[in-house]
Amino acid sequence: MNELKLVNVSAQLYAKLPNRKSMLDHVNNFSYTFSGGKIYKLVGEFGDGGASISYLITGNISDVSGIAFNNRTVDIRDLKRICSLLDDNISKNINIFMRNTPVIKLLQDEIKKKNSPVSDVNKILEIFGLSNERVQRPISKMGEERYRASLAIDYVQGKLIFCFPWYNSTFLRGYVLNEKLISVLKFLREQGFIIIIPCSEYDPFIPFSDERLYLKYWSFKETLKESIKDNLPKLTIQQKKMEDNLEQFIIKCIEYMKFNNIVDKEDFIQDIYYLSDRFLLNKVTEHQVKKLIDSLYQFYIEKSGII
Repeated sequence: MNELKLVNVSAQLYAKLPNRKSMLDHVNNFSYTFSGGKIYKLVGEFGDGGASISYLITGNISDVSGIAFNNRTVDIRDLKRICSLLDDNISKNINIFMRNTPVIKLLQDEIKKKNSPVSDVNKILEIFGLSNERVQRPISKMGEERYRASLAIDYVQGKLIFCFPWYNSTFLRGYVLNEKLISVLKFLREQGFIIIIPCSEYDPFIPFSDERLYLKYWSFKETLKESIKDNLPKLTIQQKKMEDNLEQFIIKCIEYMKFNNIVDKEDFIQDIYYLSDRFLLNKVTEHQVKKLIDSLYQFYIEKSGII
């Protein structure tokens, strides 16, 4: 099974989002191993690192130190050979001299190079849900089929990892992830490929994902890893109004721990931090959230009798 391993990678990029000024997205000291046959959701707003991770993995950021594929250190050329970025400017992924070439011709030419897992171009069209009429056009003229056409071209080129850029969840649901594209992503997962989708919030709109990473957790990772033995801080007068939210959060955490039988602190922090973010967003300081998480973990260990 293919594995893409990132160890303490850092990256940043500026991008102009619709109706917004140019914004910075960055990730620091991020470590994770992505395995073949899985779809990953990177949950966080633009700025939390999802876009940077996708651009880094696909060789669109210059410093790729700390990345290995199947236990072998890779460089930008390796990443561009095995990874694909499915952004909205899809035609730029194609050789500049071939951008006006019909998609059917691009597919046929790549199949002749014998890198494709499937040698029948008609089978490719069927798998990726491409119409016979639209594949006679260049990819920039294919409308909503352009995402699937791009995946088909990358597939016959022998790409192994497919990344999306960061999209707002509303845009992702409304314009990108239609039923046909979801079917294609499921097919790629079954074939053992790695698929990475950064998105702006956690909800069930990508019900077929296998793992989710809450990127806000990574931005506080060095802080959260520290062992905090203090009791939950007392609420100030200004914070009394959010006491009910705090109580709900604690109940949710305890229910979650009991249901999932969590004993590993790293996994516990990553999954529980999302709950703290939802219930306490803009209500308490990062330092208090850190203390809350550690207190809940210690409580669970004591009540479970686990040393």
